[in-house]
Amino acid sequence: MYVCICNVLKDKDVERAIAAGARTVFDVYTFHGCEPQCGRCMPTMQEMLGAAVPVNDSCPLFDDDDLLAAE
Repeated sequence: MYVCICNVLKDKDVERAIAAGARTVFDVYTFHGCEPQCGRCMPTMQEMLGAAVPVNDSCPLFDDDDLLAAE
């Protein structure tokens, strides 16, 4: 399925960028060497990114033991 008609990006292209480390819509464009044009693809890309990139509610710099020790 085409995700971005302006840049001829298919869903597999977006998935490939995500697998390579893309974490934002602009990372996807950068990976493929293009830029957003009309912007209609951005919600779909954002949805794909959200499904692929886990949300981390914890602080990446400290674990729970570090936080408890600081109290």
